[in-house]
Amino acid sequence: MPDLVRIGNLIRRYEAVHKALDHYASLGALHSYGIQQRYELHMYLRVLRELAAHGFDEALCFRVGEPVRASLGWLPVKGDDFYRVLSAFKEAGVDIFHLKTMDWWRQQSLRIIKYKHQDKGEGELYVEIPVRPSIDRWLTYVRLDDGELGEKFTEGIEIRELTDSELEALRDEKYTYVDEARDVFKAMSPLEYLKLAGRVWFYAADIYEDYDYPIQTMNPYVEEGASHVLLMKADAAEKVGNYAPGRLKGDISQYDPSFTCVSTLHKGRSIGFDPGLERLHGVELITELTQLGACGTQLYQEDPGIGGEEGIDYEFSGSSIYVLDTPEADEGLEKLIGRQQLRLLKEEIMPRLGDELYLLVTGAGGRGFYEIREPPTEYIPTALLAKALYLDGDIVEAVKPEVVERGAPKHLLIIESGRTVGEKGYWFGYALALRPRRVRLQNGIHFDEQISAGIVAPLVEALSGT
Repeated sequence: MPDLVRIGNLIRRYEAVHKALDHYASLGALHSYGIQQRYELHMYLRVLRELAAHGFDEALCFRVGEPVRASLGWLPVKGDDFYRVLSAFKEAGVDIFHLKTMDWWRQQSLRIIKYKHQDKGEGELYVEIPVRPSIDRWLTYVRLDDGELGEKFTEGIEIRELTDSELEALRDEKYTYVDEARDVFKAMSPLEYLKLAGRVWFYAADIYEDYDYPIQTMNPYVEEGASHVLLMKADAAEKVGNYAPGRLKGDISQYDPSFTCVSTLHKGRSIGFDPGLERLHGVELITELTQLGACGTQLYQEDPGIGGEEGIDYEFSGSSIYVLDTPEADEGLEKLIGRQQLRLLKEEIMPRLGDELYLLVTGAGGRGFYEIREPPTEYIPTALLAKALYLDGDIVEAVKPEVVERGAPKHLLIIESGRTVGEKGYWFGYALALRPRRVRLQNGIHFDEQISAGIVAPLVEALSGT
């Protein structure tokens, strides 16, 4: 049975342990694991002190190996206590502490439980402190006196049993447990996934805006060719090694504990644009791109050496921007990336993402004319859709006013970029970019049925009317 412990008593207990570890460290008698223990304990104490400062005075502590006999809760949680806990975690630096251990698709957990004490009729909500002292590995929870569970974000989302279509897709993925797949997964359509991701993102963005605290999100787009979306059942995760085939989109367990991760299966890339410039290296790539720029219209050139080292006598130096708006530029592109890729660029990519194709080159001693800045809100869906088409998808802004004065757009959408090193060891960077167009949203969603790709950006629609 867990213990209800005064937070002040926990602080005093672990301060004594921390002081002892400090004494060992000052004598040079603390090995590497001991240093780690000291650091984790220091972080745990910071959280306890912040919780006390935010008005919390009691914690529910489970001993090592003691089963947590409680029902799992979920986000969202209503009530001021939950937000006070988030503020305490943020002030203690919990978000930074977990930065190195977060997966790209899974953020640190805000585990909510509903625990029923023997002397009380109804269960109470608790949130787990996401830092444990490795000295004894206690699980520590803080009670949310006014906490109430909100409606699950999965409510109203069409989640169904697997059909033969999903099983066939799993076989194509060479998934090991196809025979047990109906016991492991449930399914939904890519459009339903975007609805779910939009709900999660709206909530997570609200928390981030108010408390600067990152909580679990979902990938805000599905890549082209997405045919099925799978949700792994929580009770089946361990049986199959917690492995989900396809492309991971996020962990839904904090919002619906009956599931864990979400992933997409793909029937094949519908567009498949890939310039294939990685096949070229060094001077060969530099020469090809320089010749391509010469086929277009040069808008601005930075004199060699201005942006970097003085006295560079290298052939490919300085920076330039070209608009590839001539028949000769089309011929140069066809030579560089091939006729099929040029067709895809002109007929599939540009109508969806933007017009006017630009080439940016940055040679030895040069500096870039464009850098990542806070983008106009209306271009966020464009950037997301570019990523859903397997492109770079960065919105960049001109940082040199002369570039815009010469006719270049203030903002560009990077669709392909890279760098290489010339024969003298000087680096050379390049980017193909478009003047971005706005992507129209409906209820925060843009879904292109033709290529089965889509994005969700509910806050963008609310802020910009896109």
